[in-house]
Amino acid sequence: MKKLFAFTLTEIMIAVAIIGVISAMTVPTLVNNYQKNAYIVQLRKVINDIVSAADLYITENGKQDLSQVIFKVSSPPEVEIEKFVNSKLKVIKTCDSDETGCFASEKYISIDGEQEVDIADYFNENVNLKQYVLANSAAIYLEPDIVPGNNNKIRLKIIIDTNGADGPNIGGRDTFIMYLNPDLTFRDTGDLYYCSDSAIGKNCLYTLMQDGWKMKY
Repeated sequence: MKKLFAFTLTEIMIAVAIIGVISAMTVPTLVNNYQKNAYIVQLRKVINDIVSAADLYITENGKQDLSQVIFKVSSPPEVEIEKFVNSKLKVIKTCDSDETGCFASEKYISIDGEQEVDIADYFNENVNLKQYVLANSAAIYLEPDIVPGNNNKIRLKIIIDTNGADGPNIGGRDTFIMYLNPDLTFRDTGDLYYCSDSAIGKNCLYTLMQDGWKMKY
């Protein structure tokens, strides 16, 4: 007759405790990595949608670059930006520059928690520029900006909150600021390889691109 072996209750409880400790250490990291990846995927989608839309808009207007389309003597840049967004992007909501509802109304904070800003402080109060919520839930704000060293060229300053008014509203996580150049390449607003101290996500695009689109910060 074969003798059967079984785990004792104590051994089972020890095994369960070990599994619990391992889960407690690994699950938060896995969830955090998943969230970071989701932010990156959404950011890249928004960027690709804007570039594709701008390229089509340039072609349809018979121009050579974005600046030639936005910078027209007969029409203010903000009017052309509004035409571009509404005709080439899937907009589900529009807000005036002094309204809340597209971006979060509460303060945006930096990753290190030391900086917080009202995102409306980054909107140009001198012109009636709009905020938009796209069909993918991202909020965007576009503003004309003179290309440094060339007063005849205009680029776009763009603020992106990848999930709109929803949290976490942290610079470098779901919120980024950047420039779209006339040739449809992107440029960061900062020059440092570091973004954890910006509540609006300065330097973060450059950091992501240098790290192969991985949030190592």
